[in-house]
Amino acid sequence: MVPLPASSPSRRPEDPGRAPGLADDAAGRASSAGWARVLFACVSVAVVAGALLSGFFRSLSTLGAHDWDQMESHRYLVAKSIRVYGQFPFWDPYGCGGFPAWGSPEGASTVASPVLPLYLLLPLEAAVRAEVVFFVVAFTLGCWFFARGFVRDPVAVAFVCLVGALSSRTALQIAVGHTWHQLYAGLPWVLGAFFRATPPGERLRARWIAAGAGVFALMILGNGIYPVPHTALCVALIAAYRAWAEKSVRPLVGGAALGALGGALAAPKVLAIGDALSRFPRYVRSRETIDPLSWPRMFVSSVDDVPNYQVEGLDWMWHEYGQYIGPIALVFILALVSRRRLSDDPRVRAMRATGWAFMLLALGGWGPWIVLHLVPPFSSQHVPSRFTLTAFLLFAVVAASVAEARLPGWRARLPRPWLADAGLAAGFVVTVALMAREDARATRPWFGLAVPEVAEETAGYVQYDEVPSWLRYGIADPRSPHGVDGPPELLARRANVGSIRCTTFPGLNFLAPREKDGRPRFQGARGIGDGAYRGEAYVEGGGEASIARWSPNEVTVEVRGAASGARLLLNQNWDAGWRANGAPAESSADLVARTLAPGERVVTFTYRPRTFDSGCAVAAAAAAIALAAALAHRRRYGSDVVRSSNV
Repeated sequence: MVPLPASSPSRRPEDPGRAPGLADDAAGRASSAGWARVLFACVSVAVVAGALLSGFFRSLSTLGAHDWDQMESHRYLVAKSIRVYGQFPFWDPYGCGGFPAWGSPEGASTVASPVLPLYLLLPLEAAVRAEVVFFVVAFTLGCWFFARGFVRDPVAVAFVCLVGALSSRTALQIAVGHTWHQLYAGLPWVLGAFFRATPPGERLRARWIAAGAGVFALMILGNGIYPVPHTALCVALIAAYRAWAEKSVRPLVGGAALGALGGALAAPKVLAIGDALSRFPRYVRSRETIDPLSWPRMFVSSVDDVPNYQVEGLDWMWHEYGQYIGPIALVFILALVSRRRLSDDPRVRAMRATGWAFMLLALGGWGPWIVLHLVPPFSSQHVPSRFTLTAFLLFAVVAASVAEARLPGWRARLPRPWLADAGLAAGFVVTVALMAREDARATRPWFGLAVPEVAEETAGYVQYDEVPSWLRYGIADPRSPHGVDGPPELLARRANVGSIRCTTFPGLNFLAPREKDGRPRFQGARGIGDGAYRGEAYVEGGGEASIARWSPNEVTVEVRGAASGARLLLNQNWDAGWRANGAPAESSADLVARTLAPGERVVTFTYRPRTFDSGCAVAAAAAAIALAAALAHRRRYGSDVVRSSNV
């Protein structure tokens, strides 16, 4: 599968009996061969990555279907809040009657991301595509960084990149709008930093702990709702196995320090999400079971062989299961990771054990998932087949490292040693071709949705009970006749229109718990089309109210003819972060309210998460600790923290 050469001859003192320059010529040929292998590896990875991305560039003016509307709406809010209103995207007034964007597990995902400038400077259609390219490249480079800790040959490293980052799972998940999947790009970077931070038998390396924590924090800030807990669980299992195998607590200490520091660096987001989930807990039913006999199909079946993307016996569509790597790669990996005598390196054995643990979790209701699903944050997740992505990243590194170590022995047993190289090279080339074809097929149908032009409005904000017909577009799934689960909301945000019935916030959308009147719990806002709608601001008990100045986080209301003690209501859902003229806002039937003081004629409602300042303080302290620890380690131990790219 992975063509690996015999060990390159080392440079030796020149033999007086040999003609001058022969040693240099041999070294030059070895160097040229090495660069040729690097070029071959890079081209192979680029071909598959290009095929994966091809579906996003078939037309440059379209947007994505299925879940893309929700994710584009979140991204558009961030850009509009910053670019138009000069505000941090704390509150999203457009969906479900208003919800905490910063505290949503899927909201404001780009505000603390490296891709933020793309959305501030480029049209949405271009920014979305650039974001996808960025994360596919970051995922691939992360696998290269991770694999280089255990494998030297560039083609073997490329194999890890193909299996770990560029399988059809990545193509399908991004293509259908599961943009949180892009945050798996941080997984190999965190694992690579963790292994470099905890070399066996040596002291911990603070610089690498800080680097891994920084990436982990970015994953949290980017709303990696599945990548974050999967990464934390992966590091924890590897650290526990290594602590047992190495008879040392250093791996556990290093893993705990990385996770705790990463969580502290992302404290503004962690605390905000925790506060939101305390009101809107997410308990997702996940009774799905996956027959182990179905596993091979996930890795070798083409998306074109799955009618309507649905497989009998599975709860969800094929984009939740497909992870095409091809039959050659699958057999190669399973043959090597199943070896009884694997490796003397406890780190390699720890990766194999963790990979099998993740595969057991992927069984769903037939395995340990039924217990893990009781534990937050896993209680808010479903589709246990997502565990297979991490499992095969680990398996790919294990297989490549074992192959590199065992190849000289395999060659020695063959009458013609070059046959081993030829067979592995042929398998690698075939795998590259098959994966490129499948990734192109996986993304082809999903990103061709034409979206009507709607001018960006900033004034005259109003809410409707449902998105008006003139702001609707498209369907969710180009292969499904069922359409959308809720109305598309992107164009409504452009038009400065809110919709009470929405898909963008899990605590208030069509899946949220209902009260007796059929409305989601804690939803007080109303919209045009609802008989109870009274405007975006009104006074109970007599008087008039009108909005003088409006923005997502701040609304100024002028009151006329209202008596002292009358109650002014803002047609937004109440949250503890709302304030009115500097004092905490009241809740009146889950609406933001203010009891008017004598002579009070102007009320300014502002929103800021109550946990934000404390979260920023924690993050600043964590950053200072990380920097101080890294500098202190460098002063004390010198450059040993970065001896080489290999662990």
